[in-house]
Amino acid sequence: MSKSANIYTYPGAPTDTKEVVMFATKLLAGITEMEHGNILAKWCRMVDIKSGQPIVVREDTGNDLFILMEGEAEAHVTSDFRAPLKAGDVFGEMSFTDRAPRSALVKAVTDVTVSTLSWEDFERISVEDPQLALLIMTNINRTVTANLRRTDEEVRSLTHAVRTGSSELQRALEKEAPGWFQRISAAWSS
Repeated sequence: MSKSANIYTYPGAPTDTKEVVMFATKLLAGITEMEHGNILAKWCRMVDIKSGQPIVVREDTGNDLFILMEGEAEAHVTSDFRAPLKAGDVFGEMSFTDRAPRSALVKAVTDVTVSTLSWEDFERISVEDPQLALLIMTNINRTVTANLRRTDEEVRSLTHAVRTGSSELQRALEKEAPGWFQRISAAWSS
């Protein structure tokens, strides 16, 4: 385990990088420093994954939520679109909450450590500490909402490019889906 400067001052504060990242993650925003350590020790499981290995496989079933503790990973949403993930990022939140199959492949770019929280453990948190469960679910909702807003902006940008007739975009769309640009242009014209 790597060590980092202790930025927390209470007795027994964490010095381990993994715990410090856990404190900083969006998932636990609003939770006291001491509760972070308790959550990590009691509810989360640490898993080390080698570079190049999958963490989550698209279309697999699963209900674990993941926090990237160390290293770098990529979410492969499509064959062409990859979203980088860094320490502190949360992923797997959609399948965690709706139990639907995974929507992306997530691969370790470097050796990584992830912390996992299963839905079953979250249900136990809900019974033991309903306020904590509510806070975690609120933070998951914020993560999903931020991702949705970013996607909305990308769709608006893409729609504008299509409507204004970007020739580069038209060529790319024709390559991927022949006739798509003409069909969508005709639909917008009517």
